[in-house]
Amino acid sequence: LSRMKIDYIDLYQLHWPNPEIPIQDTLSALEYLVDVGKIKHIGIGNMFIRDINEVEKNLNKYTLSSIQLEYNLFDRMIEDDILPYCELNDIFLIAYSPLDRGRLVNTQKQLNIITDIADKYSKKPSQVVMNWLVNQKPVIVIPKSTNMNHLKDNVDSVNFKMEDEDYEKIKN
Repeated sequence: LSRMKIDYIDLYQLHWPNPEIPIQDTLSALEYLVDVGKIKHIGIGNMFIRDINEVEKNLNKYTLSSIQLEYNLFDRMIEDDILPYCELNDIFLIAYSPLDRGRLVNTQKQLNIITDIADKYSKKPSQVVMNWLVNQKPVIVIPKSTNMNHLKDNVDSVNFKMEDEDYEKIKN
């Protein structure tokens, strides 16, 4: 904290559990850091529903604020259990690889749908995908970009609203 010249961290995420350290020890340490004001919120990453339940069971004073997992139109496996769990429990889902390194969808049919929608709104297909993702409750996306034009596209992806029918076309 002193090197960063800050008093606390807003969100401290356990990226991967360490199998050599009991999860309850790690979570107790995180709760202590909240107690003393060094962190504000606790999050986890790269865990699935069984692990999430174990974390929740071992948090004594606080609740999870976030779960970070891969989520994009290419990999949607979290939609069956984790996404509803997050919504039900007011936990943010932080979606990494939202554009799956440029591989936006699984099939040509899906790509055609995304491209048609992008044309309709004068946007890029990547912007349509990002817009769709952030409109899934309670999703936050964290795209990687080292290119200033891509960064601007990413920011602009949340600056338009698609019609409900377009969200549904993408969903299906």
